[in-house]
Amino acid sequence: GEYPSVDFKKERIVFVESDSMLSNGFFQVADYEDTPDKIIVRYRVNIFGAEKRDGRAPYIIIPFGDKKVAIEQIK
Repeated sequence: GEYPSVDFKKERIVFVESDSMLSNGFFQVADYEDTPDKIIVRYRVNIFGAEKRDGRAPYIIIPFGDKKVAIEQIK
């Protein structure tokens, strides 16, 4: 599928993909938090309605920078 345009001088795009056999449709990126030392991207696993979602990897656009990105599962 298509993704939005990203100005890589100002932004980064973060994808959440499974390291198991789960479909991309099960994952939903909720939000991100820009902390002093890292950016935390939060996602949830949601099986309900997964068949109605497109097959693209869930993503979020975050600010550009050198901070590490941490991926955190939420409920």
